Amino acid sequence: MSRDNLPAKYVNPKEDENYYQVYSLGMPKEVADDYVPEEIDLEQYAKRQKQLIFLNSYMDSGGMVQQSAKNANVSRFTVRYWNDNDKLFNQAYQKAKEDLVELMEEEVIRRGMHGYLEPVYYQGEQRGQVRKYSDNLLMFRLKELKPSYKDSHQTNIGIAGEDITITFKEPEDQG
Repeated sequence: MSRDNLPAKYVNPKEDENYYQVYSLGMPKEVADDYVPEEIDLEQYAKRQKQLIFLNSYMDSGGMVQQSAKNANVSRFTVRYWNDNDKLFNQAYQKAKEDLVELMEEEVIRRGMHGYLEPVYYQGEQRGQVRKYSDNLLMFRLKELKPSYKDSHQTNIGIAGEDITITFKEPEDQG
């Protein structure tokens, strides 16, 4: 989803040059064409604007549904209703989630492998910067990519009303 040229506030559709972008929720033409009416429906247009504001806020907030709904002036239950009953919104929401995960993965790599600059202060004045790395973020990524780095694998099974937990551990390398 491209957030370029998408509204951050409500706009009258007759004054909006991004009319198609609003109705399509920023989705590609081949996905959205069936959802864009030929004539302006003010109620539908206002709903799409709220959905876009929600989606943009969702991306900007790191996936905070409650805050994003508040920014769009709707409840989180409205968002759930849209997700369950509006196919185009559902697709745009799933795309936003995928894009957000990708952004977060990029940040994990950046902080873990390339580091980030942290200012160094002496007597209240910034004297320089030092590059810091996040070993924890890199380890989480490594555990995702190579399961043998995971601490343990657990499976919960319920038999005749009782819960049983089975833990699998990778064998120690005796090499």
